[in-house]
Amino acid sequence: MTQNNVYKGSLIRIGQTRAVVSEIYSNESIEVVYLNQSGHHVAEDVFLDGNNWCFSKNTIDATYAEKSPRLQQYISILKGK
Repeated sequence: MTQNNVYKGSLIRIGQTRAVVSEIYSNESIEVVYLNQSGHHVAEDVFLDGNNWCFSKNTIDATYAEKSPRLQQYISILKGK
């Protein structure tokens, strides 16, 4: 899977986590919005490891998506609106 297979608004899986692509940095690095275990929508960078998307090792950079006007449309996609 590469950038050619995803676009902003694409639904993807990172393991068992359902996420929506909110930014594309390169063929193998993107930002996604997903619902975390605490019930908050967060934005976090992920990378392509072979054929699988994986969370970046530096999870401190996760951002609460609810606080970002730019990310509201991606939260709506996750909610099915």
